[in-house]
Amino acid sequence: MINFYHDRDMMRKLLGLLGSARKNGNTEVLIKEALMGAEEVGAETGMIRLTDLSIRPCTGCMACVFRNEGCRIDDDLEWIFEKMVEADAIIIGAPTYYLGACATIKLFTDRALQFATRLDRMHGKVGASIAVAGLPEWDAFTVPILNTCLLAYNMRIERTLVAYAPGPGEVLLDDKVVESANSIGKVLAGAAEPEQQNSTGLCPVCRTDLVRITEKGAVCPVCNAKITIRLENSSIRLEYDANSVVNHRWTEENFEAHLNNWIRATEKKFKARFEEIKNLSQKYREFDRWIEPP
Repeated sequence: MINFYHDRDMMRKLLGLLGSARKNGNTEVLIKEALMGAEEVGAETGMIRLTDLSIRPCTGCMACVFRNEGCRIDDDLEWIFEKMVEADAIIIGAPTYYLGACATIKLFTDRALQFATRLDRMHGKVGASIAVAGLPEWDAFTVPILNTCLLAYNMRIERTLVAYAPGPGEVLLDDKVVESANSIGKVLAGAAEPEQQNSTGLCPVCRTDLVRITEKGAVCPVCNAKITIRLENSSIRLEYDANSVVNHRWTEENFEAHLNNWIRATEKKFKARFEEIKNLSQKYREFDRWIEPP
């Protein structure tokens, strides 16, 4: 049997997850460059193209959290999760379609709920994301979607790379981007120091620049860290509250509390009013106007 990981004198095991269906496209090239960088310092590497596997949509049956059952969907996700558990670090990459990461990444993220009671197996793992787009003005949600995926699978985000190149392989014309991808592999392999991003305006938890304005103030919509927006010399500066950065929504403790105190608690509330809901929804069950292809 062929070992899943490329054999080298091991430092760490790195897994690349490709959200792109395009063979030898920019996403694949950059993930391979990152893995090559890891191999240069002795790490073992492997890749999975998510679009080559069966990953079906979550049906919302909730059996995985209400009954602690395995997912009822028979596809390749359990196999992918086991390969993630085997790795020490994971690099996920995707192209940008209509402002955000391709649909494969959202599909993969939605299914993370089935592992909610097993995320301790991902404890201590680190991740990085590689986003590819054509234009800076058209990729607002690509990194947030990719990094939400890493956080949903209980990883600490070490690095994020954004590359702009529309044609397949065109990213190779940018030496700086290629070098950055290579360095990601070395960082995740533990052979290089993670970059400090305190002054970049990125959230220190999810490494995104999104801001949500609420009645209580500004927050990072991905990790819920509180933000103070300051205007200095005609420039906007974002300050992230230190306490909410440490206690962001994706910590193991906070996510477990969300799972037990909210998600699981909804079952009891629903059952208590089941008959009322059933009666109210009767006319909607009877409303049948589905249109299907011939």
